[in-house]
Amino acid sequence: MSKERLAAFRGPQAPKDAPAADLGSASYLHHLLLRREDALFMELGGEMKQAGKDGLFAAWMYDQSDLVQAAAVAYGERLASEQFLSVISKANADLHSILDHLYRLYAMDCIERALGWYALFDAGLPCDLAKAVPDEARRLCRELAPEAVGLAEAFGLTDAMLSAPIARDWISYNQYDNRGEVTAG
Repeated sequence: MSKERLAAFRGPQAPKDAPAADLGSASYLHHLLLRREDALFMELGGEMKQAGKDGLFAAWMYDQSDLVQAAAVAYGERLASEQFLSVISKANADLHSILDHLYRLYAMDCIERALGWYALFDAGLPCDLAKAVPDEARRLCRELAPEAVGLAEAFGLTDAMLSAPIARDWISYNQYDNRGEVTAG
């Protein structure tokens, strides 16, 4: 994923004018994810350029593999964030509140897992807000807890799906050629 994204990367996408720093703002949270993706791909591009054609394979596969993986994760998180916000904008108005809560919890989780990165780089997350991220994530979880059953049911998972062989024990399931659960019958 990183290779294709790096090939298409033409520089930072985050607007220079950041939204106001507010952990309750979906646009600010999305901006943070975008800034991280931009910074990681800028760094990755610089490393690959420095490696040159002859050192590209070693740099990609060995020297910068952690950076490659981090950039891919940041890209996936930003892409999911974008799609999530798009769905919210098109959803029925009565769903906006719960979807906004879910989105902010998703973004908070992404940011919390990368909190060390945000602390080390000037990526638009002030120290006081960085300190508040774990508490904000827990608060969102508490607020969503009463809705958990309804949210899980919204996926429409049937008993047949839940009792599929791979759902019960995926490790054992993948130890033999199961032909994609095709059974003679």
